[in-house]
Amino acid sequence: MQKIVPVVEKITNTRILISSFSDYKRWAMQIGLNCSDSLKDAKCYYETGLSAQDVYIIVYNEKRARKRIRFSIAHEFAHILLGH
Repeated sequence: MQKIVPVVEKITNTRILISSFSDYKRWAMQIGLNCSDSLKDAKCYYETGLSAQDVYIIVYNEKRARKRIRFSIAHEFAHILLGH
């Protein structure tokens, strides 16, 4: 039997930020986080201790085509919702 994910409940209780790779890299360097030099499409980071609530940060490669960016963000968002 497949697990049913309570999507609405999960979305309302989860802090998710979306950022371009260049903006994320600049911000990460300012606060001392390690950040790779390149990003293929998108990646999701889970950060703790940055604020009162833990946060997911979906980072996308702004040099990709707009369709690819939308798909990549949706793909990373699904990982969050499904608990991957």
